[in-house]
Amino acid sequence: MSEKAAHNASTTRPVFLVLTHKKWAAYKKGFGNLKEDHWLSLMKYRNFRLGSAKAAFKLHVGKYRGDAGDAIRGAYSGIDQNGFGFSSVDCRSDGCSPCIIGDIDQIDCTSSDGGGWWFSRCGSVGLNGDWHPSGEHVDWARMIKSA
Repeated sequence: MSEKAAHNASTTRPVFLVLTHKKWAAYKKGFGNLKEDHWLSLMKYRNFRLGSAKAAFKLHVGKYRGDAGDAIRGAYSGIDQNGFGFSSVDCRSDGCSPCIIGDIDQIDCTSSDGGGWWFSRCGSVGLNGDWHPSGEHVDWARMIKSA
C-alpha cells in the first residue's frame, strides 16, 4: 500500500480468519484480503491523525460526535487512549507497569486483550482482540457488543 494513499479505519472479522497476535511490522504494512479479513495499515487516515512509526503511530483524535459513546477518550477516568502509541505483541506503548484490571495485574494489554491497538492501561476499546465466535463480549465500552 502506498504511504500517500488515505485509508479509512476498517477491519472485518469472518469466523475463518483472525487478526490477533500479529507483530508490529504486520500492522504497519497491513495484511489480509480486502474481500475477507483485513487490516488496512497504520499509514494515513482522514478522520483522525496518527504519529509517525518512530512515535509508535501515536493516536490523536478530535472532538467525538456520534451515539456509540466516546470509548477512545475512555468510558471512565484514567483510560483515555488519545495520545497513546500503537501496541502489538512485540511492541508495547500501553502505559502498563503493570496495569491493575479489577484485582488482577496485567504486564501488558496485548497479552490480556489480544491483538494490536492503541491501548491505554488496557482502556475501554480494543477492536482487534481475541475472536470469540459465541457468547457476549464487549468491544467498545458503552455500545457495541459481539454475540
